[in-house]
Amino acid sequence: MKKNDQQLEKIAKLIEESRNFLITAHQKPDGDAIGSLLALYLALTQAGKTVIPCLTDPVPQNLLFLPESGSIVFASDLASGRSPTLPQDTILIVLDCNELQRTGILPFLPAHLFETAVVLDHHIARPEPLSEFAGIFSKPPLLYIDTEAFSTAALVYWLLETMNRPLTPEIATNIYTGVVTDTGSFCHSNTNADALEMAAALVRAGANPHRISSQLFQQYPVSRHRLLAMALNTLELEYNGKVGFMYVSPEMFLQSGANEEDAHDFVGCLRSIDTVELAVFIKETSNGQSNVSLRSKSYFNAAELAASFGGGGHFHAAGFRMNRPIAEIKGMILAKLADVTWQ
Repeated sequence: MKKNDQQLEKIAKLIEESRNFLITAHQKPDGDAIGSLLALYLALTQAGKTVIPCLTDPVPQNLLFLPESGSIVFASDLASGRSPTLPQDTILIVLDCNELQRTGILPFLPAHLFETAVVLDHHIARPEPLSEFAGIFSKPPLLYIDTEAFSTAALVYWLLETMNRPLTPEIATNIYTGVVTDTGSFCHSNTNADALEMAAALVRAGANPHRISSQLFQQYPVSRHRLLAMALNTLELEYNGKVGFMYVSPEMFLQSGANEEDAHDFVGCLRSIDTVELAVFIKETSNGQSNVSLRSKSYFNAAELAASFGGGGHFHAAGFRMNRPIAEIKGMILAKLADVTWQ
């Protein structure tokens, strides 16, 4: 499925000719972001490169089992000198997003500290991504954005294949986690023959599907279930059941003893309702910010709706953030949906 071998070869050449790298991904990282980051970190380290795996947010509890997850450092620690210093000729590699601002590292590690940037992503991008950094980097950025790819981990797999790097069990485990996460355990519409064939190759290389799925989906704390029970009580259906809304509030987090991470994929429960085409889950946090997750089943473009609020994502899975109350956000979304013809 590698559609742009030339671009992968350019990225592989840059990596082979360079020594120092900082790899990062988007804030609130998920299995695809962290699995991709750790797989590439392991591969480049084994190739003799100096690599710093860096995030601004902690690794979610259910992903701490991933090989080398303990090696990830925080951008704030790098900036303060509590972690290894950044060499001057460092290449920045951005995974699972195509805007440097979404990584959250720029306040700690400004773009001028890097020689250039490489982006591997499968989300919809605005025109000319990273163009604002063209005069800052000493070399032009290299981007490989494939919106039809089923995960960023797949792009890492193809890059390592291009570089002739071996698939160790540890690398395979990280990539498999990214694939299984972003295909919804091979249930989402992006699941295709390439995804299944890649999964088989990863299993042959040492990934353990049962152990990975058990860690991802069968290790939830009871506080998560208490929070889910409260969230289900907020469920409302609009437009003859085609649109479902559900939310959690700061008070619910306190009452249940859950944290923000525990609300992961509550939107999937909402989308599972038979009449629902568009599921909207709003998570309001203690700082007043609301994170909105959008999921659609078939014909509704969730990414387009998210983009209208400054967010983005995929056709069937997208989201945005907003500093407004839950009720106000719901009203704004309903207003945007007023002219939709529901099938």
